[in-house]
Amino acid sequence: MAISIDNITNQSSKISNLVNIAIKNDKKLIENLENKKKELDSKINVINNIKNLTSSLKSIISQFVYNFDIFESKKVLLSRNDVLEAKVTSKAVESEFEIEVLSLANKHIISSSDFTDSSNIIVSSIGSGVKNFSVRINDTLLNLSVELNENNSDYEILQKINKIINTDEKISKYLTSSIINKGNNTYVLIIESKKTGINNRIRFEGDSSLLSALGITDSNLNIMKNLQEPENLLLRIYGVEVVREKNIVEDIIEGITFDIKKTGKVNIKVFEDSNELVAKLKEFVTSYNKLQTAIGKYIYEEKNQTNNSKGVLYSDPSFKIMRMKLKEIISNKIGNFSLVDLGFKYCDSKNYSKEENFNIEFNEEKFISFLKNNKLELKELLVSNNGIFTKLYTFLNDSLSNKGLLESYLTTTQKSIENFNKKISNSQKLINQKISYYQALYSTLSNRASSLKEEGSKLISILSNVFSTKLF
Repeated sequence: MAISIDNITNQSSKISNLVNIAIKNDKKLIENLENKKKELDSKINVINNIKNLTSSLKSIISQFVYNFDIFESKKVLLSRNDVLEAKVTSKAVESEFEIEVLSLANKHIISSSDFTDSSNIIVSSIGSGVKNFSVRINDTLLNLSVELNENNSDYEILQKINKIINTDEKISKYLTSSIINKGNNTYVLIIESKKTGINNRIRFEGDSSLLSALGITDSNLNIMKNLQEPENLLLRIYGVEVVREKNIVEDIIEGITFDIKKTGKVNIKVFEDSNELVAKLKEFVTSYNKLQTAIGKYIYEEKNQTNNSKGVLYSDPSFKIMRMKLKEIISNKIGNFSLVDLGFKYCDSKNYSKEENFNIEFNEEKFISFLKNNKLELKELLVSNNGIFTKLYTFLNDSLSNKGLLESYLTTTQKSIENFNKKISNSQKLINQKISYYQALYSTLSNRASSLKEEGSKLISILSNVFSTKLF
């Protein structure tokens, strides 16, 4: 039997092909694993989108569940906005009346005499050392101590007093001050009460020496320069005079806050305003429809030609159940009414896609008509203990909780992704091991084939010499 060295070499070549085939099959396995992982990544994105839409809907509903004022919203109309501004809450009663502002509340403002930055009249008049005086605001006594040096200018003394007033923790609660440059190096100290009203008049007590030298009081502590007398706010409402210490008042008429700007008369009308409630209900409809449409899309959207009615969530019944539960809750009837009576209705499925056939519509005109005669029934229907929005808020909150549908689904899917990552990593290690093994085998066989080929060539040469030699 003839032996061909080339057959051995060909066997080595076949081994090399087998290595490539083995790697190709393993890579195909990894490719399949990565494709499945991509599907799970897509699901993560989908669930996060549903989670965001669920959170948004929950936030909108919370404005009804935790803010009953929205059902009693009021609005105020003023004949003059320059005299006063007004804000109303749900506690305000529908009414029309006139307010006359007779005087505004003012702060007490006083000043010192004029001084220059080079004069030293004060020290020359009363000498150096620590000078004390007191200020009484209402029933609070404030004590000030100022240290005067022989070389202090009048302007420097004004600066010392100004700093004490504005930086002392107690004094700065009741007084504020500033130094005004009148020009030509002339300065004046301005002191004012922080609060308005007659009771916040500035009164001085104690030693009058420094105050007199400053020109703020005379020797009897009478103020010399009143730039503005303290005044109370004086209003006339329904013919009744009302006095307050502030220009912003909220305790005159329940539910109304007045911000007084100047004197004058203003006609005021308080009336019910359903615009905010209608706007919030429209926000609810938009948010609800976005969530239902998104879930429907991810269940029924077209993926490809061979799977033309199944979305990424088609095989998971949890989201079909969630979609049905949302519809079930808003279809509830509380007492004699349902959302249909408020102007809500489901979209006609003939005119909408399969993804949108759980959506709802809102008829504003019908709602306004219902609201006029059924305000209590509206609150009962939406936000009572068994109300539609109350139940809907609870369901959405549970879905978003750590053990709820969305978070549980995200956790489970993320674990599956981690498992696929491990499988992909392990498969890649096996490929690398196979490559190393087959490369070593191929190298050994190749070396043996080369060696055999070399030995064969020698043998053929010997045999050739033998047969070519004449024996006889």
